[in-house]
Amino acid sequence: MSDLKCINRLYSALFALHQEIHEFSENLDNLSQLLDIQKKLIASIMESEEEIRRAKAEKRDPGEWQFVRYNFLCLGDCLVFLYIDRFALKQTFFNVDNENPKQGGGFLTGKSGLAAELTALMDAISHDVPAVLCDLTNVVRYGDICLLGASDPVPLEVKSSKTKDSRGKRQKRKLETLTNFFENDQAENLRGFEGTTYRTAFLAEPKSFDGLLATAFTEATENGSAFFEVDGCLRFLITTTDGVESSELDMLFDGVEPSRSLYNFVNQLKSNMLWGCYFPYALTLSEPEHYAMFVRGEISVISMLDLNAFEREFSVDGVKVEIEATENDLQCKINFENLMTDEGIPSFIVGDHMMNRIWFDFLSPSWIVQNSRDAMENNSRFLKAQLLED
Repeated sequence: MSDLKCINRLYSALFALHQEIHEFSENLDNLSQLLDIQKKLIASIMESEEEIRRAKAEKRDPGEWQFVRYNFLCLGDCLVFLYIDRFALKQTFFNVDNENPKQGGGFLTGKSGLAAELTALMDAISHDVPAVLCDLTNVVRYGDICLLGASDPVPLEVKSSKTKDSRGKRQKRKLETLTNFFENDQAENLRGFEGTTYRTAFLAEPKSFDGLLATAFTEATENGSAFFEVDGCLRFLITTTDGVESSELDMLFDGVEPSRSLYNFVNQLKSNMLWGCYFPYALTLSEPEHYAMFVRGEISVISMLDLNAFEREFSVDGVKVEIEATENDLQCKINFENLMTDEGIPSFIVGDHMMNRIWFDFLSPSWIVQNSRDAMENNSRFLKAQLLED
């Protein structure tokens, strides 16, 4: 079979599975379908891996095969995100010892423990517990299978032998550290940060502008491009053309100070396989045509964040917002001037990871800021109440 026929067949399988996953999302109790989807993912991922190996053996660029394999893993991510909160799943992506992402799983092809993992997966599902093979995902990097029946993910190792080497013992220790963090909502020196890390629930459900995005995709497919704005500070240009017209750029940057803007070509995040632990674009783009066009690069998503407008929009009610952006980092400092104490003005830092959810998760900047404000103000009221009791 020619490379073109094979890659097109794999893309057809990818797009069909995308539709099936969205149908499955309407009834998450259909665990037989959950298992069937995973069997299809395994077959397509293994076929992609064989093509990667063949390309490398023939000294050809395996990039396209690696990209299609990555997209099948993104569909595996969808299965996990349908059951588990996105912020809990962030913990399964990073090392417990440092700030770096944990190394992902290797190839399924030739994996000695795969048969045992499949047996454990089918056993869990036969007992009405939703579960996913970790190696079918980008995001769950601990354990072999992940149980999805509780509020937090439960990664489990599947024993393939009675003895453990030093690597196996390290993996077990890391998994225990992660499990303890989920169980206790706190951990000491987690990911290399000194002191105690606490986990608290968000006070409001994440607010996405995925509806605006879907409308813009439809408009762009009909007219060639579309434009929309979120929260008075974030602009998006969606285009199906090969390049961006100067008039479109003028619209994107109208009234914006260039040195105080952050331009982002979202397609590069996808093409460079950098989505990581963020909410899968395969879930955000529920319309089959929109998803297929984005994966194939037939539609482009360009964003521009106006930093001055961001500060103006959210510096209200005794709170001053400052945002800083460099080539490698974006963070927002929220100064609570209305909560000033003898020790000064308390502040809260919204870090790069959360700010990046503006274009990975398509979360509204207003929700990100308001959620941080609510958390800080609630904690402040709690501390004041404690002081009064004391």
